Amino acid sequence: MSDLPQFPLPDSERPERPRSQFPSGGFGQPASVPPPDLLTTAALPATLSPVPPPPRVPSLPAPKSPSGPPVARARGPRPLVLLAGLAGVVGIGLLIGLLVVVRRSRSGINEDAIVRVVTGEGRGTGFFIAAPRGMDGAFVVTAFHVIASGQPVTVERRLQMAEHTVFVEAYPETELAAFDAEADLAVLHIKNVPARRFETLRLAEQPIKNEPVVSAGFPPSGVANRAELSTRPGRIDQVVKFDAVDPVLGKVIAANKIEGLLVDTNLEPGFSGGPTVNQSGEVVGVNVSKDTIHRGQDGAVSVAVLRELIKRIKPYTPPTPQDAEALLKKVQEEYLTLPVDDRAGAAITSFVSNAELPQLRAFLREMRAMEGDRRPREAGKDVRLADHAVLGILLARLPGKSLETYQASSTRDRITGCEDRTRGIERFLGSIGVDAGGQGPRGDADCMGFALRPVAWDLTASTIEWEGAVREYKVMKLEAIDEEARVFQASVRIPGVPNLLPIHVVWEAGGLRLKLFDKSGSLYALQGGRSAVAADFEGTWGVAQPRRPEPGSDGVETEKSEKITVTIRGTDAVSVVQEHTAQRFATKGAFRCNRERTITTGVAQSLTGHLHNGIVTGGSDKFEYRADGCSTCKLCYPQDRLFVLKRYGEHMLFYRTDGTSAPEALILTRQ
Repeated sequence: MSDLPQFPLPDSERPERPRSQFPSGGFGQPASVPPPDLLTTAALPATLSPVPPPPRVPSLPAPKSPSGPPVARARGPRPLVLLAGLAGVVGIGLLIGLLVVVRRSRSGINEDAIVRVVTGEGRGTGFFIAAPRGMDGAFVVTAFHVIASGQPVTVERRLQMAEHTVFVEAYPETELAAFDAEADLAVLHIKNVPARRFETLRLAEQPIKNEPVVSAGFPPSGVANRAELSTRPGRIDQVVKFDAVDPVLGKVIAANKIEGLLVDTNLEPGFSGGPTVNQSGEVVGVNVSKDTIHRGQDGAVSVAVLRELIKRIKPYTPPTPQDAEALLKKVQEEYLTLPVDDRAGAAITSFVSNAELPQLRAFLREMRAMEGDRRPREAGKDVRLADHAVLGILLARLPGKSLETYQASSTRDRITGCEDRTRGIERFLGSIGVDAGGQGPRGDADCMGFALRPVAWDLTASTIEWEGAVREYKVMKLEAIDEEARVFQASVRIPGVPNLLPIHVVWEAGGLRLKLFDKSGSLYALQGGRSAVAADFEGTWGVAQPRRPEPGSDGVETEKSEKITVTIRGTDAVSVVQEHTAQRFATKGAFRCNRERTITTGVAQSLTGHLHNGIVTGGSDKFEYRADGCSTCKLCYPQDRLFVLKRYGEHMLFYRTDGTSAPEALILTRQ
């Protein structure tokens, strides 16, 4: 009996009904969005139900006291009485042990070693294994897609103490010890709990074709109060190699890469992460997928792959500055240097902590909601602002190019194509604006996976102030800011930059990974002293577009130029004088609006703002036309209500908007 707090579950407790659809090629209770960073043979969330109770042990009646007057006891037989009592106790123990053995051997699997794995978006199965060599503690194997959402993971062990009394031991303090996203495997470590508390499953040396097996897992039920652990007998149909498949893009990453098994044990939703064992009760595979087309072709990852993953588990040791430097080098060389079109296929959790994904999804949901709202609202005297314009300025405050990958045409095409496919009949008949559940357009939720990876790349680039080329990052100091969560702040020196750059990292799955958000959900990229200072902004900057044909207009050419002069008073008061000139030239006759061959618009504008964390933000104070091509020929330039200035390498990035349209971005060079 566990000495941890136990909580009885009422008989009326009923499980969630399983959803009617499951992702193609796999199983599990689906979340609204496929796990975005899973490169695996079966990218599927999971559902689970409780383990079965042990059989009830018959109680033994207490002996009755003899009637009549007491009889004097002889001293001689007393040892015999003690021996008889001892034999009775031993007999009861043997009976209980026999019943437990019978319960376990009935399916050929030690059911006490199997647990539920629960996250906010899915449920699955797991099982205890012996601690890796040289380590102590409780370790649980499951499928990576069960915990890929990055939400906190709870391991639950279900105990039945009487016929109608069920208890659950819940272990919410878990950490990711190791994972292989391509193979869809993960190993969890339960913190502060000794291994001796739990039964474990042994690992087989190798699976053998045609050998009898049993698969275990927690299926959902729509009719039972809570369905118990299910064990399904069958055999290994084939020992194969699975393709590693990107579940978001739907393409093969590597053919014939993952050692696996095809079993005919009729896996169901909820079996994800559960064991498939041989007749000796040894694990030969980990359940990961269900073939919904062919019978007897369900998938399990081979124990050989699990053994290799376990070898990668290492005891925690405090990281060093050199470890942080190695991470930053890896992030630059293997992640940030990817071409724009390849970034949607990059595995986020190879570089960024898996625990960052919930915040990343929340950020993306809020961003997409503002992005779709183009209705201007009154924001002061003669000022109207739309959410999508404000969003553009807020994002422009991040270091680097704002959402470079998310705004790329390849990314937008994938998102638009996905949304078109998920709209169904609305593609042809239009939409009334909301769905039946009041959750907004279905495509916005279903297609988040196509947006998540690009946004993750963009925020990673902002966090380390990426400027388009690999730079040397020297970690001057690495200090713990949360010992329990193993979060550290690296103070980083970059050549040519006067300030130290704060970058936050976390120890996860045996190594360091980047953190993008703090505990409150704020982006680290907006915090701390950034690398640009006042002297980096002051001076004259400009850009010119040479005369060229105007797209969509026959016989018309255009020419533009832009110049700004920046001065800073004190430490942060910024003044900007802007000059904008735009011209149109008629190459075939004259324009009808002014009966001339040229239209010229010239604007002078005074902008004021503040320098904070290496970014200048502000708005327009004064605006006037010096050459009015607007009133007669509609060649207009609206007053800039909001602007952002920031350095990017040798250039200045200038974002501006009139408050109703998305910000325009200009790349300026020093004049």
